[in-house]
Amino acid sequence: MTDPQSDMRDRHKGTNRDRTWPIRILVVMAQREESSQSIAPRVTRARAGSLAEAAYRQLKADILSCRLLPGTMLGAPQLAESLEMSRTPVHEALKTLCQEGLLIVEARVGYRVTPVTVHDIEEIFDLRLLNEVHGAGLAAERAATRDVEILRDQNARALAIVGSRSSDDPAYLEALMASNREFHQSVAAMSGNQRLTRILAGLLDEGQRIYFLYFLTHKPFVNSHGPVIDALAARDPDATRQAMAAHLEEQAEGTLAEATAVLG
Repeated sequence: MTDPQSDMRDRHKGTNRDRTWPIRILVVMAQREESSQSIAPRVTRARAGSLAEAAYRQLKADILSCRLLPGTMLGAPQLAESLEMSRTPVHEALKTLCQEGLLIVEARVGYRVTPVTVHDIEEIFDLRLLNEVHGAGLAAERAATRDVEILRDQNARALAIVGSRSSDDPAYLEALMASNREFHQSVAAMSGNQRLTRILAGLLDEGQRIYFLYFLTHKPFVNSHGPVIDALAARDPDATRQAMAAHLEEQAEGTLAEATAVLG
C-alpha cells in the first residue's frame, strides 16, 4: 500500500494550507442555521457544581456542529446570559475549550472559535490513517462475532435513517455525522486498544467541524462502511486494513479537494 499521507500532501502542493474558509462558506452555513438559536438548546441545570461542565459540553457541541462557526467571536457575559448562568462557570468552560484548541483568546476582546484550514485537514487524516488502519486490523483478529453483527445492524439502521431524509434537511447531516462516528468508534473499540480508541475520539471531534463545512455541497451518502464490515466478518486483518485505508483515503481526498477548490 502506498503512503496515503505523502500522496495527500503531493496532490495539494501549492495550496495555501493555512488559509481559512472564506466568508461565503460561513454565510451559507449560517443560513442553514438561521431558524436555530446560536447557542442551542439551553443548558439544563442540575447541580451548581456541574454548571461549568454543562457549559463546556454545550459550547463544545455548538462548536463541533458549526452552530458556532469558525472565526466567531464569543464573549463571556453574552454566553452567561444565553446559557442562563453566572460568568464563573462560563469562564471555566472557555478555558477548557482553549486548552483543547477549539477556542483562541483574543486579548481585551474575548474568545474566537478556531478557524479550519487545509493544514488541519491534512493533519487529522494523517493521524486517522495511522491509527484507524492499524486498529481495524486488530479488530479483525479480536472482535467477537456478536460485535460484528451489531456493527452490521448499526450500519443498516444508519443507511435507512439517512436514506429517508433529504440532504437539504439539517437533520440529514446530523444523522450522517452520528452514524459515521458510531461506526468508527465501534471499530476502534473492537481493537481492544483503549488508548487508540481515546485518540480516535479526539480526532473525530476535531474532524466533525470539517465534515459540517465539507458537506455543504450535499454529496450523496453511500455505503462506504460496508467493505470494512465484510472484511471484519471474514476475519481477514489484511483485507480489513485495506478496506479502512481505502475508505479514509477517499474521505481525505474528497475533503481536501473541496477545501482546495474553496480556498483557491
